[in-house]
Amino acid sequence: MHIENRPSQEPSGESFRDAQTNMNTHLEVGIDDLSFRPEDTTAVISSAQKYVIPVRALPDGGESLVYPEGDPKAGQAILDWEGKPIGERGVVFFNEKDRCWQAVKGDGSAVIMINQVSNEQAKLLNDRFGIISQGDRHPTLSDLKELLTFASDELGLHDIYNSSNDYVEKKLTPLRGIDSPGESSNPLGLMKRKDGEVCQALFLPGKISFKGTASAGSQLFDNGAVIVKVGDSIHGVQPDIFLETYLLANGTPLTSTDSIHQQ
Repeated sequence: MHIENRPSQEPSGESFRDAQTNMNTHLEVGIDDLSFRPEDTTAVISSAQKYVIPVRALPDGGESLVYPEGDPKAGQAILDWEGKPIGERGVVFFNEKDRCWQAVKGDGSAVIMINQVSNEQAKLLNDRFGIISQGDRHPTLSDLKELLTFASDELGLHDIYNSSNDYVEKKLTPLRGIDSPGESSNPLGLMKRKDGEVCQALFLPGKISFKGTASAGSQLFDNGAVIVKVGDSIHGVQPDIFLETYLLANGTPLTSTDSIHQQ
């Protein structure tokens, strides 16, 4: 993916803050509205622990990758950031933190990632995953749904999103001391971003609706949005989560979004 390095395009000639004051809804912002030049962003590193769940090839591919009943887009295909369908079949789930639907393909190329997972929570997820994948049995669609419900309802983990085996292999590293069940050839268990991986971050004030490369739907932000670019991946992060899971590139803790370049 090519990101054009150009100055920020402010909606209707206004700043994002000024435009927001004239709206009662979330201001829609896309990748092309932003500048990711070094001088327009802040260099940060991730300290978050993430739990990776492999989505192995599912029988019949899983469920149709469409918005579920009750959603205004019910029955429509869930699209990626380029406006293309994620796929035909797989797993559909909801990110409660960003209030958006997510989808992964059920062909064995995708993973589901849970953010901000403690060592103890990872052990509980390992135990539950071990139950649904005993022997040579691969988790089914219903097994994966049950695991996500367990993570959300029992462990209070609500920041759940889609990713791929390729991303995990290139960007993440397993955390030592936390055993992962299953085959070592499949990305699984507690991981973190590889050391030395510097990201570019910027802050958008106000109510924001943002669709990046890492989300199937538009992420909603009520109190500003931090947009993070790492490699070719661009995604939004809720400000409270960002402050808990990122550091300045020099290792200094972040205490406020005031430390992040604003566009």
